Amino acid sequence: MGTDKERFLALLFKSSSAELSPDEQEEMWDLISDPENQEYLDQVLKTYWEGYPFNEPVLSKEVQSNILNSIVNEGLPPVEQRIPKRFMSPFMIGVASLAAVLLLIFGVLFLRKDGELKSASNQAITASIDPGGNKAILTLSDGSKVSLDEVGTGVVAGAKVISKNSAGHLVYKTQEAGAKEREPEKPQFHTVTTPKGGVYQVTLPDGTNVYLNSGSSLKYPTVFAADLREVEATGEMYFDVEKVLSDKPGKGRVPFVVHSGNQRIEVLGTQFNLNAYPDSKTIKTTLVEGSVRIHSKAVGATGEEQSIQLSPGYQSINNFEVLKVKKADVNQAVAWKSGYFVFDDDNIREIMRQLALWYNIEVSYEGEMKGKRFGGIFKRSKSIFQIMENIEQTGSIHFKTEGRRVTVIAN
Repeated sequence: MGTDKERFLALLFKSSSAELSPDEQEEMWDLISDPENQEYLDQVLKTYWEGYPFNEPVLSKEVQSNILNSIVNEGLPPVEQRIPKRFMSPFMIGVASLAAVLLLIFGVLFLRKDGELKSASNQAITASIDPGGNKAILTLSDGSKVSLDEVGTGVVAGAKVISKNSAGHLVYKTQEAGAKEREPEKPQFHTVTTPKGGVYQVTLPDGTNVYLNSGSSLKYPTVFAADLREVEATGEMYFDVEKVLSDKPGKGRVPFVVHSGNQRIEVLGTQFNLNAYPDSKTIKTTLVEGSVRIHSKAVGATGEEQSIQLSPGYQSINNFEVLKVKKADVNQAVAWKSGYFVFDDDNIREIMRQLALWYNIEVSYEGEMKGKRFGGIFKRSKSIFQIMENIEQTGSIHFKTEGRRVTVIAN
């Protein structure tokens, strides 16, 4: 490779902090597609992968290692797109492996079905469909609304107990449950709602942190009761529940209860992800650490309440008739919080549901979507056109965009 080694490293490091220009992407493709460079590039990418400085890893080191081993040893790109191995030459398998690592780390290059790299910047874009961001609406107890993405740092809406910090998060003045000071008589309730294309973080009065995904809503009191903390949730959110001790002798920790649909979750102090969109057929609760108990009022024949206890790494699935438990892919469940889409053989309707929430688009379908399943890892900060283009390269479906409406068409 000669002096090209230095040039390749320069391009590699540049791509981690900024987009490569189309000419630079073409140059990188020329470097990784040269058969004489394969051994060197394999080693460089392995080394770079192991030391890549994710700020908030969506994947554990173990999972990252497993993915890398799969790429290098099996030659199958696990992200962005999958090309059947039987259709690839040994040389193309090597190129796909290298491109897949670049895809997983940077998301700036991607593999076409014919083995060429293509940039979404070369695609004619018919509308400006930007990724979502930090935005939400706060509804106060009197019904007035505050656009949180429009107010500056400091006190919010004149309420001294509520402020917006420098990171753009809503923070309530912490008051331990059981403290003598209480708001008078009737409790005050606030609601934070994220629109399509919005995410937001709220620190509740007990110190609990809640991260809301797009199209979600959280209702809570401005001060919790002494013996019970209760909130209402719709959509998807990640709870990092603060452990709070009761001021009453022998009572231990004050329970934290999340009501959503026909389900309630009881926790003492833990971290879990709740996926409970109103238009979904299921409510999924994924436990990251600690312990929770799920209660569900079934709407089936018996109508009896069902209860299960989750252990870390497991997920409950509530289809409004029965509660089930399964081993969870925790990384996939919480990927949104770290800024990623992680699809694992998901059907196209589920993929487009997530894209519609984040990019604020309307989706329609033409043709039979049964069996249209895809896998991949994508940065949520990237253009939706990059994701759609990668899906199109499988040859299974294609997209038509008109304004903010995206039509999914079966091939």
